[in-house]
Amino acid sequence: MRPPLTAAGGELDDTHPGPAVRLDQPARDAELRPRSGGESLPPRGRLLTEAAQIVCLQRFAHHELLAVELFAWALLTWPDMPLLLRRGMLATLADEQRHLGMYLGRLTAHGSHLGEAPLSDYLWRHVPALRDHPAGPASFLAAMGLTFEQANLDFTLAYGEGFRAGGDDDTVSVLARVHQDEIGHVRMAWRWLRRLRGQNTDPVAIYEECVPLPLGAGRAKGHPFDTVSRRSAGLPEELIEHVRRAGGGPGRKKARWCERQSNGALLWANLGAEDEALEVPAQARAAANRVAGLWLLLHGSASKLAGPGREEWQPPRWPETLGPCPDGPVWDWLEDKGRVVAWLPTERARRDVTDADLPWAGAAPDPLLGDKGWIARHTRRAGLLPESLTSMIRVLTPEELRRRHTGDRLLAEIRGWPKWTGGRAILKPRHGSSGRGRIPLEPDGPIPSGRGLERMARRGGAVLEPWLKRILDLSVQVYLERDGTTRILGTTRQLLTPAGIWLGNAGELSAEGHSSSGSRWDDAIRQAASTAAGWLARREYSGPFGVDAFSYIGGSGSEELRPLVEINPRFTTGMLALGLLERARNAGLQASAGAWAFLASLPARPGRAEEGVRLFHLDQPGVPRPPVLVLADDVDALYRLLLRWGVVAGSV
Repeated sequence: MRPPLTAAGGELDDTHPGPAVRLDQPARDAELRPRSGGESLPPRGRLLTEAAQIVCLQRFAHHELLAVELFAWALLTWPDMPLLLRRGMLATLADEQRHLGMYLGRLTAHGSHLGEAPLSDYLWRHVPALRDHPAGPASFLAAMGLTFEQANLDFTLAYGEGFRAGGDDDTVSVLARVHQDEIGHVRMAWRWLRRLRGQNTDPVAIYEECVPLPLGAGRAKGHPFDTVSRRSAGLPEELIEHVRRAGGGPGRKKARWCERQSNGALLWANLGAEDEALEVPAQARAAANRVAGLWLLLHGSASKLAGPGREEWQPPRWPETLGPCPDGPVWDWLEDKGRVVAWLPTERARRDVTDADLPWAGAAPDPLLGDKGWIARHTRRAGLLPESLTSMIRVLTPEELRRRHTGDRLLAEIRGWPKWTGGRAILKPRHGSSGRGRIPLEPDGPIPSGRGLERMARRGGAVLEPWLKRILDLSVQVYLERDGTTRILGTTRQLLTPAGIWLGNAGELSAEGHSSSGSRWDDAIRQAASTAAGWLARREYSGPFGVDAFSYIGGSGSEELRPLVEINPRFTTGMLALGLLERARNAGLQASAGAWAFLASLPARPGRAEEGVRLFHLDQPGVPRPPVLVLADDVDALYRLLLRWGVVAGSV
């Protein structure tokens, strides 16, 4: 952290820099030694939580430490660089030291410090390619200034918005300062790259011939892409457009993969990414892997599975019970040839895909769409929240959760609810899935612990709502086109545990092959899904999404509908069930009207199926109780079987 100045505070004498020094790793204290892996940058929408803010600051601080080290490395590696370039690099090194100090200050304010989490050696792994590149110092300028620092023009702005939403204005100010300095760093890199490689007047060619593999223009940007900063840095329009459109350069992994995958997609199986900041239990990981294998069955035979932190998966075996393996996808919109399709489009998934130099397909990540607080406010404004529930469903900020006696106040609040609710409530984290992290509340139950409320505050706040006596759990599965057109793929009944964990889906099938929940609420939930599609379209989302709904016993003792509980802007398990149903229909396994069900795991003792009910085991290697698709000619026969299995599908 000591600035590169003389003891008197003057500039160092660099007229005789000495011989080149070869270094492959930095000298650090044990706690700060980099290693493979480590560091995972939270999506900017998760910065509502202090835990995510600390992780983010850890990574930002480490990036600045890496920059200090690598600029020092460059000065030692190429002592014969022009004196003015060396001075420019030394000034940049001092800027990076100042940035590091600011981030360390923010970590201290959050009660943390650098080295508390593992530190990645990602940038140091590029040192051999930089040192051996024939362009010499120009390769360093292309890599550091025009790739990593150019990308930071986008990241500092995007994450500034994330920290602002999380209420950390001091870090917003730090990011704004870093952003302004990065403009100057990119400007210096471009000017010197042009001088060193002046024989080529094509900006794109200059960059591409100097940037070392596997780096490239696809790594030189974030989302959203900021053109103004790049123009302020003096980058030519040709290079700005090249980076904006880039997904990787010739000869890189992306190009090789696209050549292999010209007829299929690479499916990024980041199931459960809503909870990516949490420890995922082994049982949940196994279930996610099982679902991922079934997801692949909906795509063309040339598609493959991949996922965060792993190589391409071995493809699941096509279930012989569904007939011959088809070549194409189950729906025409499903295949995105030669591109990466994520289960859930998150910032982390997009970064992982971009770091692998692979082409991203589908919607840009928008964490706001998974915020239950955002959804609750929209449903209230749109009149989609039943009047009997409007006073009981509310959004709690992290500050509210952290106030003294919050647990007592919550119990006092639910004690004042109408008797028909039973006084039971649930506190749900604003970001998350599958019931994880919820806190149940009862009038005479225990007071929520401060630790539990703090965990929820760190996840961005909570939504309080009554835990009602449900009759039906329903879902609508939708595909939203880029022009805002919606395709309703079908409605279903959700098969859930009492805690809300998904077991499967069921529905009725028309003679034309359309799936419905078979309930009297179908029109209402379809209309709610269409309304939700408008909200998503205004956020520039396109792609698959699901809407959850349920009916319950209201204050009058009659059945009421909550038509929109949650929006899942991603592929869903309900969509998976409908896709497998469509595969069965295309194979001629259900040619007439009837009913169907899909269960993620066959019951331990299924017994014999009733007459007119057929079971199709979707066997997979190593899965003792495989998923099962149930087709029935008679609706009542299907639900009798489900009840015998102990699976409740609501009133039938």
